[in-house]
Amino acid sequence: MPGFRQALKYGYSNARVKAMESRLIGKDAIERMAKSKGIDELIAMLYETEYKKSMIEFGGMSIKEAMLDAAISKNMAENVAKLVAITPKDEKELVRAVVSEWDFYNIVLLAEALDRKMRFEAIESKIIDYGPFNKQAIREAMKKESIESALAYLASIAPFTYRHAISQGIEAYKREKSTLALLNELEHERYLMLASAVKKIRNIDWSVAKVLRLDIDMHNIVEILIGRSEGIEFEKLKGQLVEGGMLDMKRLSDAYNASSIEEMFKNIREFDISKSLALYEKDRRLVHIEIGMAQHIQAMSAKLLRHRVLSFATIIAYVYLKKSEITKLKVIAGSKRYPLTAEEVEEMIA
Repeated sequence: MPGFRQALKYGYSNARVKAMESRLIGKDAIERMAKSKGIDELIAMLYETEYKKSMIEFGGMSIKEAMLDAAISKNMAENVAKLVAITPKDEKELVRAVVSEWDFYNIVLLAEALDRKMRFEAIESKIIDYGPFNKQAIREAMKKESIESALAYLASIAPFTYRHAISQGIEAYKREKSTLALLNELEHERYLMLASAVKKIRNIDWSVAKVLRLDIDMHNIVEILIGRSEGIEFEKLKGQLVEGGMLDMKRLSDAYNASSIEEMFKNIREFDISKSLALYEKDRRLVHIEIGMAQHIQAMSAKLLRHRVLSFATIIAYVYLKKSEITKLKVIAGSKRYPLTAEEVEEMIA
């Protein structure tokens, strides 16, 4: 009785995820926030959502503009921690691989702070306080004398699956003495971890595996777009690409060799980014392409959450929808401080 087994395994976790989903901010509310007249109006609107709890910790309705980002990040940390906690035991590591983005974010944040001779207090509010590299771990790492020793400390306390990734990051930093090189290497390692998880997830839920494989494809396509713009040959670029997506190396090579971006996506039917391509044709900015692919993955996740019950899909779909919400809120908050046009904001939150 597969249905009964599914109910036993996912009944509790899916009920909790559905409750978490109900607290996501709807499309109309996001658009109203984007049109808010200033940071004070945005804060008032966010105070009516589940972000109120984390905002209270940073000053409530009197929260400083600089602390709003910290409150949003804290909400993300709490939801990710809750999601891992309610995931069935035998699939927790797979979920951790999917949410590892925030673990690596904290590592890079640490390295950049040490590179700039910053104190822990200067980055404390930006840390996603979750997982093996939480605030306490980052605080201890920042006591070390160098970036290499700080990363080595994190590797010593990291779960086994992270140790190789951090060691590769250390080697990249040693070679180039650049936090950008560290960032790029950790991003590559994160997608390798995701590709490894996908192999197991395909046996659990093919629809989830497809979403994750498209995420890998998006990473690879962005690498190709950047590589083409910088004149890097495909053979040299291959080392930065990750196998395991929907597009194999032959198709990625064809994408690299396409005569134009428009021609490239005529042969990549996995992503529907026609609107983003139209925007790209106007100003030739590659960011339109990346936004379009991310939005396509978000749409697939929303469909999973609506149509799948008592399944692993519900858990993973929520991860992508929450990530999208956080990104949109940070864009909106940033638009109140920086000169983003209404059209740019509208595209980023679509």
